[in-house]
Amino acid sequence: MRVFQRSVKAYFTPVATSFGSRLKRLSPSLYGFFTDHAVVTIGVYHGHFSGVCVKVRHQQPGDPLAVADGRDIGLANIVAFSDLTAPPRPYPAAPWTEASLETEVRTLADELVRYGRPFLIDAKADWNGLRSYVDQQIKKALQEAPWLRKYQQA
Repeated sequence: MRVFQRSVKAYFTPVATSFGSRLKRLSPSLYGFFTDHAVVTIGVYHGHFSGVCVKVRHQQPGDPLAVADGRDIGLANIVAFSDLTAPPRPYPAAPWTEASLETEVRTLADELVRYGRPFLIDAKADWNGLRSYVDQQIKKALQEAPWLRKYQQA
């Protein structure tokens, strides 16, 4: 967890600052920041192997700096929506090492700046198109693997 925290501070503090914001620690495993148009969270999500996920959502009045399941959109979806030729990022095949975790966090920070910029700074960003894309991807996944339905939120 120390490597995650150190890496997030090192790579996402300048990202937040570049968007006129300040990175905040929300818990030992979750950080976030606001921009004029978005809420960004960076967290560790535990599973067979822990993963690091950057999530973004269109900021609405009164939105807390927190995860909002059902509204948040993972950075991987923003990358895929923004660049149809971008290869999908692989899930970790083994537990993190200090070096691989730092590399992952640095890559995510770079991708947020590269692909997420319009959603973080542009009042006219295509949030509806992005949400439609994500909904289509979910529908496709459920058609290909119907057993995933049991994991859907009610």
